[in-house]
This record gives sequence, structure tokens and C-alpha cells, in this order.
Amino acid sequence: MLENPGRINHCKSKSYIGYSSLSKITIPLFNKCFAFILMLVGLPLFLIIALIIKFKDRGPIFYKGIRLGKDKVPFVMYKFRTLPVGAQSRIGARLLSPKDFQLSWFSKFLRETRLDELPQLFNILKGDMDFVGPRPIRPEIYEKYCKHIPNYDLRFVVRPGLIGYSQLFTPHSAPKKLRAIIDNRLIRFKKYILGDILIILLTIAIVAYKSFIMLCSGFWNYIVKAKILCKFQEKRRYDRVKQDTAFLEVIDKNKNFVHRFLVDDINEEYFRVEINRNLNSNQLKSLKKGRLLCIVKKKNGNCRKKKAEVDIELTKEYVISENEKKKYYMVFKYLPRSEFNRYIIDTYFLKKALFNLY
Repeated sequence: MLENPGRINHCKSKSYIGYSSLSKITIPLFNKCFAFILMLVGLPLFLIIALIIKFKDRGPIFYKGIRLGKDKVPFVMYKFRTLPVGAQSRIGARLLSPKDFQLSWFSKFLRETRLDELPQLFNILKGDMDFVGPRPIRPEIYEKYCKHIPNYDLRFVVRPGLIGYSQLFTPHSAPKKLRAIIDNRLIRFKKYILGDILIILLTIAIVAYKSFIMLCSGFWNYIVKAKILCKFQEKRRYDRVKQDTAFLEVIDKNKNFVHRFLVDDINEEYFRVEINRNLNSNQLKSLKKGRLLCIVKKKNGNCRKKKAEVDIELTKEYVISENEKKKYYMVFKYLPRSEFNRYIIDTYFLKKALFNLY
């Protein structure tokens, strides 16, 4: 149980956070009106998603879970169900891992585009949530991971949001402390209706673009290649992400640099590198540690390097013949060496953030 759920220890900057006098009236009014309009306009989309979920496994369409709202008051939050029935009881008081369940392409599509959050329009109509604000959190996750993070409780000064500040710019795997820093930067400013509207419009544009890209990719991979051309069976746990400027820097047990390989593609558990035929593969098999390096090109033309420390294990070697040329590949299984390293991989290699600032 939460201690004193209606009371919060705010920081000294309390006078600079929360709702402005005008926004206490305008934001709830706008939220309810716009949520009602979106529900009417999006009714066909709601029905399509609901029918697909029901057709998949005949289970419940919606997921209902307890979350903490303003002043830590618990409320029931709604989502389209993307996990197997009973998944919440199996997960318990811990964060969801990609290895927990093998999700269908449609479930991954809903989660990556955040369309599974659409039923929270009901929560906005009820007054439990705003359109924009820090994402609501499970009580058990708060107790186990978050209550000791400095200034984390600032988020309870405002209502939680359908659109989370940190949710826009970080993947699901982002450390809670990092997400709290991003959320608090915006929570510290008084909320105004114009700022919320700008964030809503930006999010709608991003979700529409990402949904279109994922639908096209899904149609090509899972309908054309898997069903029509029969190039692979639809049993992949993870989708591969093609890389252009990613490398594996292999280091030995003394942390000395050994070699750099171009990473061809990567998923949440494995990555593939193209190798030179003259390399000593027996030596590579004994290597256990490495750095994944991503060269990120910023919009201003400058480049920066993002590195993730990983433990590696060679699992496969093979040759592909293309246009009378042979290409030699190695597949490595990898394990990030910390939560932050997983965040770097998900953000810069797997591109899981809804909106990329780089």
C-alpha cells in the first residue's frame, strides 16, 4: 500500500509548477471536448483494432490496470490489450522485458506507434488524465523503482497524460531516472493550453507517419515475403533493423581494441557483422566483450558517437554468394552490460523512440 497517497513532498520550486490559474479551467474543458471529437472521428479505427485483437486469440479487447494519478490518487487506466491474457500477473512488480513474450506483429505495431493507448481518451473524459503530462505509473513500479528517485514526485502535481513528455523522445526501455529528468524539465513550467495543443499536433503527425511506415513495412515483410514468396516463416521474435553507420568494436579481456566490424543488422538479442575472409575466426570465438558503436549524424551535419558496452557470444558463421562474390558473416548474441547500455541500443540502433531528435 502507498503511504499517505494524497500527500506529496514537493521540491522548493513548487511555485513554478502545476497549472496556471487560467489553465485550471481551459485545459480540462479542451481535454474533454477534443477527446470526444477524437473518439467520434476515430471510431472506425477503434473498431478495426478491436476486431483484430478479438480475432487473434478471442481474449479481452481492453486491458485495465491501476495507475497513480494527480496527488498519487489511484485510478483505472484503459489500453488496447497487446500482451497475452494474464500477462500482468506473470510480470508482477517488475518492468516488462522483450524476452517475456513473443508478440505478434500487430501487437508490436500497436505498442511501437502508441496506438494501444487510444482507449485512454475515456480516462481524459472522466478527468483522470490530461492529453499532455507525465505517463501514469503502476503503484508497484513506483514503490520498487521510482519513489527514491530525486524529485520524482513532481509528476504528481499534475494529472498524468496520454502523451508523456519523455515518452515522445525515449523508448520503453529508458531508465526511470532519465525519464524523470525529462518529465521534470517540462513539469517545472506552469501548464498552458497553447503548449499542450502544440505537443498534441506534433504527436499526431509523428504517430501518423510512423504508423504509415510500419504498415508498409509489415505488409511487405509479413504478407509479401512471408506469405506469398515464402522467404521465411512468421516465427521471428524480433524484427531486424538494418544499419548504415553501426560498428562492433571488439576488445579483449584486458580491454584492448582488437578490430572493428561493420554491423549489418541488429535486433533485441542478436546482431550480424560482415567480416574479412582473412580474419582468424578461432580467435574471434574466444572474445567475450565488445562495444557497439553508432555514428549519429545530426540535422546540422555534425556527427557524434554513441557507444554501448555489451557481452558477446559468437553463435553462427555463414557465407552468402551475390553476383559471383562471396560475403562472410558472423552472428553474435549480445547482452547489454547495464540498463543505460540497453537504452542506447534501443534508441540509436533499434530506433525505438517515437520521435528522434538526432
